[in-house]
Amino acid sequence: MLLLNLVAALAALQSGAPQNGPRFPFESTRMIATVEMSGGRMHCRVTFQSEEIPPPDGDECGFIATTGAPDSLRALGGDATLSMVIAFDPQGAPPHREDRIDRGELIGESMASYSVTSDGNIADCRQTANRVIRRMEGMRDPPDMCEFPLLQREPFAPAQGAPRRGTISLRLYLRTGAGPARP
Repeated sequence: MLLLNLVAALAALQSGAPQNGPRFPFESTRMIATVEMSGGRMHCRVTFQSEEIPPPDGDECGFIATTGAPDSLRALGGDATLSMVIAFDPQGAPPHREDRIDRGELIGESMASYSVTSDGNIADCRQTANRVIRRMEGMRDPPDMCEFPLLQREPFAPAQGAPRRGTISLRLYLRTGAGPARP
C-alpha cells in the first residue's frame, strides 16, 4: 500500500497536481532514482524501500529528467551512473540499510530538519545544508528540501503525542565507468 501511495505521489509531482491521498508512516524511508549511461544507452529507475517503482505513464525517466541528470550524463560521455537518494529519517533513527551502499562520489547534497504535528502536518522546516561539491553541465543544483513537494502536502500519518522531529535529505552520487552501486 505504501508503495502505491508513493507511486501516486510521484505521479502528482510529475504532473504538478495536488496530492491529497493516504499519508506515509513516520519512519526511515529511502527513495532512490538512478540514471545509468552504458554503451551509449540510457536507463532510469526509481526504487522505494528497495522495491522498484513502475514509471508513471510509461515515461522511464519520469521526474528524474527534470533534474537534468540524463543530459548531464550524456555530456560526460562514456559509461556513468548518477544516483539521487532522498531520505526521510525520524530523529534518532538507526542507519538505514540503503545508506551502506557505495554509490560513488558525493557530488551534491541538501538537508533540512522539520517537525510534524500530531495530525501529520509539517509544523516547521529549516534548511540545514545545501552544497554542490562537483558541478555537472546541465544538472540543476540540489533544491531547498523544505520546498520538496511531498513535504507540502500533509505527508505523514497522524500520531498522538508531542511533535515529532525528523530530517529530509537529498544526496547526489556519481560513479564513472561501468558497474552498478556496490554494498
